[in-house]
Amino acid sequence: MAASNLRIKRLQTTEAPWVRYTLIGIALSFLFLFLVLPLAAVFAEALRKGLGAYLEAFREPDAWAAIRLTLLTAAIAVPLNLVFGVAAAWCIAKYEFRGKAFLT
Repeated sequence: MAASNLRIKRLQTTEAPWVRYTLIGIALSFLFLFLVLPLAAVFAEALRKGLGAYLEAFREPDAWAAIRLTLLTAAIAVPLNLVFGVAAAWCIAKYEFRGKAFLT
């Protein structure tokens, strides 16, 4: 089947366009407030004394210990979350149970 013959059927929305734009604005505001703003504050504070002082912190043994601990924790947590997430998704898709509609 040619790609030009494939059509995507879009579901029509019933809400007014201003509702969509308002919800998108709220979502973007939350992202800015809880993700961008804290990251900017952390980097601004870290670089307050200049880039040299920031890079000097990487010569500290405690900084490298913290980095190693962070990487070790991520190396353990990410595969575990992947395995349990796939198992949960498989169970949710395969079995019928009370409350399943709440999850999907």
